[in-house]
Amino acid sequence: MLTYAQLKQCPRVMRSMTGLTLAEFEQLHRGVAAQYDAGEERRLARPGRKRARGAGRPFRDALEQRILLVPVWLRIYPTHEVMGMLFHLDQSTIGRRVAALLPLLRQVARQALRDPPTEERKRTWPDLLRDFPEVVRLLDATEQRTRRPKDPDEQRRYYSGKRHTHMIKTQVTITPDQQVCDVSHSVPGSVNDLTLLRQSGTVHRLLSGRAMMDAGYQGIANDVGAERIVQAHRASRGHPLTDEQKAENRLLAKSRVRIEHVMADLKVYQVLSQVYRHARDRYNDCFLTVAALSNRRRGFVPSLAG
Repeated sequence: MLTYAQLKQCPRVMRSMTGLTLAEFEQLHRGVAAQYDAGEERRLARPGRKRARGAGRPFRDALEQRILLVPVWLRIYPTHEVMGMLFHLDQSTIGRRVAALLPLLRQVARQALRDPPTEERKRTWPDLLRDFPEVVRLLDATEQRTRRPKDPDEQRRYYSGKRHTHMIKTQVTITPDQQVCDVSHSVPGSVNDLTLLRQSGTVHRLLSGRAMMDAGYQGIANDVGAERIVQAHRASRGHPLTDEQKAENRLLAKSRVRIEHVMADLKVYQVLSQVYRHARDRYNDCFLTVAALSNRRRGFVPSLAG
């Protein structure tokens, strides 16, 4: 049986299985514990609950052991059957614990995702700050395969004509020092990047500084003004790129690659890398939690407890 007591004796295994150091996990535990009672009250008072309060067996495991289950699930994304073998629990118990604790982790994690003022930006990207000193955020969308929905209408919504499969799409915004500061609601794969940007509300925050994005967001300048956007030039029929525009695109690509590095770091957590096979309405909870944990992997240390 995998226990927190065991992992405390093996810090490297703890990092491999959860993506967290012991100190980071303890901080996460304190943040969840501070909100656990309120979260349980919401769960017990939910509409349609059939079991009376106090019914059922009390938890055998301490809260830290129950919390441990969630980052392990996010990090290696095994089936509930495998999780049951690891934690000596029934598959249905694994599902209930993930469903109960993931919203709490999301609530705590959201407090670690913030858009810091411009003066707080770290000077760790001298090339970006030299070439684009006015940029205060970079954004991009990422897609992940999901199982084919059974409902025909859902199939059409989640089918990406570009990828030729069923996808979930999420928009990520980072600061110039590679800190994830915003994660949009996840949407079906048929939604294009520009529509997601408009729906997410991020477009209104672009008015507070310049943003760097790829050419897939053509048309956003009509919403916020060209002076707010830094993006690659795009060739069109009869209008090839000039040598100057190609040089500007190369310069931009050297800076934009950092958000790709952040995306790759997020996908160290296999729940965002493999084919997503669980309830799609829980996917955004997974993404938000992973984003906050990934921030800590890269050295950002705002308290997860707020």
